[in-house]
Amino acid sequence: MSDKGRKITRRDFLNGMGVTITGLMLSASPARVFGFTLKPGFDSATEYYPPLVTGLRGSHDGSWEAAHKLAESKDPGVFGAPADTDTLYDLVVVGGGISGLSAAHFYRKKFGPDVKILILDNHDDFGGHATRVEFNHNGQTWMGFGGTQFIEGPSLFSTESHTLLRDIGIDLNRFSSTTDSTLYDNMGLSRGHFFDREHFGRDVLLRQGSLSWTDYASLLPMSEAARKDLVRLYTDRSTNYLPGQSSIMKQRTLGQISYHEYLRDHVKVHEEVLTYMQKNTHDTFGIGIDGIPAIRCFRLGRPGFGGLGLKRGNYNSIGGEASVTNTDPNIYHFPDGCASISRLLVRSLIPGVAPGNTMEDVVMARFNYSRLDTDQTSVRLRLNSTVIKVESTGRSDTSGSVDVTYVKDGKPYRVKGKHTVMACWNHVIPFICPELPPEQKIALSYSEKLPVIYAKALIRNWKAFYKMGVDRIYCPGSYFVNVQLARPVNMEGYNFPSDPEQPMVVHFSRFPVTPGMPPKGQFRMGKYELLTTPFETFEENIKDQLGRMFGPVGFDASRDIEAITVSRWPHGYTYEYAYLGEPDWKYEDKPCNVGRKPFGRITIANSDAGGKAYVNVAIDQAHRAVEELSE
Repeated sequence: MSDKGRKITRRDFLNGMGVTITGLMLSASPARVFGFTLKPGFDSATEYYPPLVTGLRGSHDGSWEAAHKLAESKDPGVFGAPADTDTLYDLVVVGGGISGLSAAHFYRKKFGPDVKILILDNHDDFGGHATRVEFNHNGQTWMGFGGTQFIEGPSLFSTESHTLLRDIGIDLNRFSSTTDSTLYDNMGLSRGHFFDREHFGRDVLLRQGSLSWTDYASLLPMSEAARKDLVRLYTDRSTNYLPGQSSIMKQRTLGQISYHEYLRDHVKVHEEVLTYMQKNTHDTFGIGIDGIPAIRCFRLGRPGFGGLGLKRGNYNSIGGEASVTNTDPNIYHFPDGCASISRLLVRSLIPGVAPGNTMEDVVMARFNYSRLDTDQTSVRLRLNSTVIKVESTGRSDTSGSVDVTYVKDGKPYRVKGKHTVMACWNHVIPFICPELPPEQKIALSYSEKLPVIYAKALIRNWKAFYKMGVDRIYCPGSYFVNVQLARPVNMEGYNFPSDPEQPMVVHFSRFPVTPGMPPKGQFRMGKYELLTTPFETFEENIKDQLGRMFGPVGFDASRDIEAITVSRWPHGYTYEYAYLGEPDWKYEDKPCNVGRKPFGRITIANSDAGGKAYVNVAIDQAHRAVEELSE
């Protein structure tokens, strides 16, 4: 039976919720051990500045326990009777990421600058995935992104997204002068590949540079047959691997099989080539080539399709929606990725929290976290506060309010808001909004966030990278799939380390997925892995991987690594309905569209509500959620 136009079933809901609850219960085991260290010189008793905290970040200890307790008990009363506050807010926002902060911004524009807004977030820092990683070494500041990195594809942004960026002072044209996109190229650095002994027989880091695939393949620790197949895969533009099929049939075939199946059964590449290619899609999709339809890889220019006679921009969309290719350069980012967007939003919402008034000066601005939540401002941002229940006291748009109960320091509190925007992970909304209609709960519970680790290591210098001629490395068999130097960005007061003798922030990414399971199963198991892996495991793998790659040119992990920060996101990338086996949804039936329907004075934002893991989607969904609210 065709899945076209498929409705979400109760079984989808129960299966997803059951696995989630089980995983949360297991991950809450007291046997788990996490590393969590404070940067030397950071006095937690007198100064609260989360970006400088090293060790395990992201979904850190203290951010998840209350939610897991709620999932296990299914009863907000397990925390005791909440204490009522005296303040009535015009808006309570659940979630302090870019979408939640944007909702507060749009609400003030719609209802006036004097409205009272409370933003609640379970983490110890604001920004959601758009958080900053900061190191202080020898009196200098070095930084990186904890999650969201790019303002990607701004030429495709909506008017609302562009307007918000302008409102908070972002001029996209300025990035062309702040980003040195030619630095590494001018130094002779390029992409490298690290082949580990466990999968390829020996450890070797290779730089392709200007070598042809034929010459490069001759250096690889692969069998002769595998080398020939790899060269064929990347250079053959004439072989039709789907003979006898029309253009429409080819598209349909590619939409029904994984890229792994296509390479194995149609291109017929060697098993070693499949091992080499397995993680090729991790950074783009958060899952390996076994979980992605081949059509998606074709559209993104992955190898093996040159002889099919298809045009990448001319096809029938398997997913029922037209696809637009982003051709913008990846220069739209701050030294801390998109964390500065969060910081600019907070600075505009809460005057006095940080000095400055431009997109450049926010980079080095020191935020005073003690001013985020005071009665002296109309907007308050309350961190370390996990919302456990949201309940309407009236179901029409013209009467009633919303009670929001949250837990802070182990104690429950209740506040009232005229309106509430749920800008949190959409999957948890059925837990905390029990009055929602069953169909909406099922839709909200359908998706699974993609788990991801973004780790940063501050190293004493980056001479080893320079000597090996690489600035970014694909590691198909290693613990971390990608290792790369920070992107060269210079902004007011922040100078990028362009000399290899200087300290450097190195980025590591890991997507804990296991081939052989359906995509959602891989995401659930990966989430459990992240929640049960101690910081020491990440630390050991960072040291081991750098040592094995650069040891031959003198790198010593115990000597040359100054600090490590691991941003753990068990609930990472937004689910994009683009994975193998995903139904061909009608637009109106897509779970994110069904799930985001307003319910009285409660509306739903977050990029989850748009089914796309992009900054502009988070902003657009915030705008829609606010527009759905009336007086």
